[in-house]
Amino acid sequence: MSDLNDVLQALQLLYQGTDQNSKLQANQWLQDFQKKDSAWITSDSILHNSSLGLECRLFAAQTLRFKIINNFKDLDSGSSLMLKDSLIQHLLSSRNESQSLRTQLCLSIADLSLQLVAWEDPVKDMIDSFTSDSSSIIVLLEFLTILPEEVDNNDRILLERSVYTERANKLLTLKAMQIVQLLVNCLQSSGLETGIQTKVLECFTAWLKSGELTLNLLQQTPLLDLAFSALESEDEHVFETAVDAVCSYIFESRDSEIQDSSSPEYINVINHTRNTLLTKLSGLGEAMRKDTSVTVDQDADRMRGYCRIFTEAGEAWIKTMTSLPSNFKSLLDSLLDVMRFPDLEVLPMTFNFWASIADSLIGDSNPTSAHEKSEISSIYFPVFNALIGIVIVHLRYPANYSGLSSDSSNGNSGWSAKDRDDFGEFRHNIGDVLKDSVKVLGQELALQQPYSILAEQLSNNTQPASSWQIIEAPLFALRAMGSEINENENVILPKIMDLLPRFPFHPKLRYSATLVLGRYSEWTSAHPQYIPFQLDYISSGFEHKEVVAASAQSLKYLCKDCNQYMVSYWEQLEKFYSSATSSGNLAEDDIIDLTEALSYVIAAIPMDSFPNALEAFCSPIIKTLDSLLSSNSNDRSSRSEISSNSSYIGHI
Repeated sequence: MSDLNDVLQALQLLYQGTDQNSKLQANQWLQDFQKKDSAWITSDSILHNSSLGLECRLFAAQTLRFKIINNFKDLDSGSSLMLKDSLIQHLLSSRNESQSLRTQLCLSIADLSLQLVAWEDPVKDMIDSFTSDSSSIIVLLEFLTILPEEVDNNDRILLERSVYTERANKLLTLKAMQIVQLLVNCLQSSGLETGIQTKVLECFTAWLKSGELTLNLLQQTPLLDLAFSALESEDEHVFETAVDAVCSYIFESRDSEIQDSSSPEYINVINHTRNTLLTKLSGLGEAMRKDTSVTVDQDADRMRGYCRIFTEAGEAWIKTMTSLPSNFKSLLDSLLDVMRFPDLEVLPMTFNFWASIADSLIGDSNPTSAHEKSEISSIYFPVFNALIGIVIVHLRYPANYSGLSSDSSNGNSGWSAKDRDDFGEFRHNIGDVLKDSVKVLGQELALQQPYSILAEQLSNNTQPASSWQIIEAPLFALRAMGSEINENENVILPKIMDLLPRFPFHPKLRYSATLVLGRYSEWTSAHPQYIPFQLDYISSGFEHKEVVAASAQSLKYLCKDCNQYMVSYWEQLEKFYSSATSSGNLAEDDIIDLTEALSYVIAAIPMDSFPNALEAFCSPIIKTLDSLLSSNSNDRSSRSEISSNSSYIGHI
């Protein structure tokens, strides 16, 4: 009794005490107690005493699990079997009590069943013990849900490989058919409770994830119907459980390399399952479009569930979606609908799918016949064309965000610095989807979308000045697409270049348009007729403090990629550099970009003129350094100027 009383006192102090040091000491004492041999009997005694509080019995159940994982070998065979019987009895007695207590007992029994080789048929014994009433069935389903998770994932239990393999086979593989039949029987029982339905789904999902349930075993059962029916539930937990079940089922039907060499029977099962799922997913897509919690209330959690399902299906069937595209039009439409959802935290779940399907469509195994290419184009071109339009909408800044630097101090936009950073990261990531779209559509078709939006906005004279966001978004899209556009594009980009000087002035528009010029500097090298306009456009951007950084960066890229053409502008550039760097309006990073820009041009100057050009460029910087060093001043400002000017020389 001494240990029992000490445990009760320590638990009371831990949960009800007010002195922090005493609580820490009590916690340490309880941890030490769990390592004692007497913890087996004391914990079992606590669980037998139903008058004790939940904290005491929960600690006792946790202690028994700790002992089973770490000290099971200390028990002889007789004690092990007695422990098994006692745990089952404790679970039966607790079937109407706390979920947390039941969970700990189920974990203990699962861990014991893996190690207790003398326990011949744990699954059968548990089924026999827990099928008398609905509360017992719920506990049984909880145990059967936990069992595969513990067998597959509890790496704290140390067993010889041969022993583990034999027990896992006995507990899981050989019981798969019995589990499926049990789940079906639970569904078909009269007066089925919603709670049992949810537990059936959880158990079904756990066994699917374990890889023990084959599609051949499942396709004649109502379990998939149950999962899709549960997706109609307004109960959040039921819906999430159904999402897990459907995603796990889809994963089992995924394309794999071994299918090419599989038996016709296996291939038929896969095809039948996929076709069944496609039919159900088509219905789910219609249900999603009518689900007011998504379309009206914009419930992000619910849309996240839909998104998981459609994305799981897309990623599972990439190979088949490439070879049989017409079978997947409904799924693609649903994925586009997911992409239209305004909550930007949901959409990134789809990005990997768009990248994978794009790579598959243009990969080495892509179709070669005219018919196959035509079918690919008829299905995927409209999808990726629509996708570009959807992405551009998501790229827009909020309507109440002015884009001015004063926003950060006056709070007019309602955006914090973190909000702006998060949106910037989102735009960067979703830009990869635009690159994927260019790969599939080709550069001309892909560029047509942002060009059309820009042209339409410029032709709409009634457009209010505050709608700069609508113009800025396609400009950002052009930058994102840049890596997939080559310098030989002669259809759309010239039209876009002609539009740039026509934009209404707004710092954000000018900033973004200037960065577009920097992004396409390699294209400009192949189209040097645009250099005069671009040089003037970029240079004048230095007059606006919000645009200086973009102007310095873009001028650097223009000079780097077009340096052989920029030589003829050397005197103009040198005067501009001297004026800009002495103005006091440029940050050090901007001066460095500007220095690098002119350095690229100097490198292209013919050798007979090179020394004079280099001397003229470096002379002002060297004179400034000489003056600073001659002053013998050692204050922080002087040291900083010396460091900066030395850095400029280094970048030259």
